[in-house]
Amino acid sequence: MQRSNPVVVIVAVALAVGASAPAAAQPADTIFVGDHIVTMDPERPAVEAVAVRDGVIAAAGARGAVLARRGEETRVVELGDRALLPGFIDAHGHFLAVGRGLDTLSLHSPPVGDVTDIDGLVGKIRAWIAERDIPPGGAVVGSGYDDSLLAERRHPTRDDLDRASTRHRIVLTHVSGHLRAANSAALEASGVTADTPDPPGGHIRRRAGSREPDGVLEETAGGLVAGGGPAPTPGELETLARRALEVYAAYGTTTVQDGSTGPGTLRSLRAAAAREPVRGRRRGVPALPDDGRRRGRDLRAGLPRRPPGRRRQVQPRRVAPGAHRLGHRALRGGAAGGAARLPGLRHPRPRRLARRRRRTSSGAGCPSSSTPTATPPST
Repeated sequence: MQRSNPVVVIVAVALAVGASAPAAAQPADTIFVGDHIVTMDPERPAVEAVAVRDGVIAAAGARGAVLARRGEETRVVELGDRALLPGFIDAHGHFLAVGRGLDTLSLHSPPVGDVTDIDGLVGKIRAWIAERDIPPGGAVVGSGYDDSLLAERRHPTRDDLDRASTRHRIVLTHVSGHLRAANSAALEASGVTADTPDPPGGHIRRRAGSREPDGVLEETAGGLVAGGGPAPTPGELETLARRALEVYAAYGTTTVQDGSTGPGTLRSLRAAAAREPVRGRRRGVPALPDDGRRRGRDLRAGLPRRPPGRRRQVQPRRVAPGAHRLGHRALRGGAAGGAARLPGLRHPRPRRLARRRRRTSSGAGCPSSSTPTATPPST
């Protein structure tokens, strides 16, 4: 996936800021030259050129010193007004949900999509069913709708979604991931009725003057309706994870998060990384039993070390100066290039806020990573 933005060129993980290599060094594959190369190292915040060989940043420094690595086949990229930056860190996300969302109906409003009112949303669902030739009884899974950007300023109800179809199970996930909207067929198939109580940490919205669900399900209540087919197999999980990482890499994001990661998912990701190293760095936040609290503890899938002192949802405000060392892997211009394994950025010492013990109510935490999200991360 290519970005049309002409301003930013991404080099993932870290910009090397060491001294240029000796003249006998092997020629670079690519050399980036420009006036806006940002290293994020306060001791040397900018350089004039960066050389990359075999997907590894080999040198960075003055233009002349780095261009000394140019060979007959070296590609020299003049950045002009564009900037070259270290890879971005996803501070809070669900990268597996992004992978699932690639195959779901996008119902985003401008500027991401074109849904501006509930009639338009219903029309897109009808078109999706027709284009995909989904048989009666099949599921329609959509995501990304935003009630605050719809003309009606409300969520679609079961009555709205029944206008799209009463013969298909329709389940839509709010852009936040914290609510779902379902039609009558989906509610009936999931056994959600007037007698269904609100689950802990969730709320079933009801029709005015009755206990009958109106189709909008908040927080954990969204888990009462099936959002699609069965859970993915380990092989399917690996495929969607790799697809999602390519999306993130295309936007220059090289460290990603997956909130509410289950132990089975974590094992599958570790096994996948052992078979074939992935491009990018993943962090998983465990989904613990619902005892009313979630304790902050990071899990990392298939990676060698865990930075000490890091807490869930607490991210550094700046990149660690110690991250910028020669030999870090590079990802050139997003997903197009780069090495098979990216070690990622080292983390600075946590600030005082990050050292506090934090507990989050299960009702206010992140939705499960099974919640589909159709939009890629934006930068």
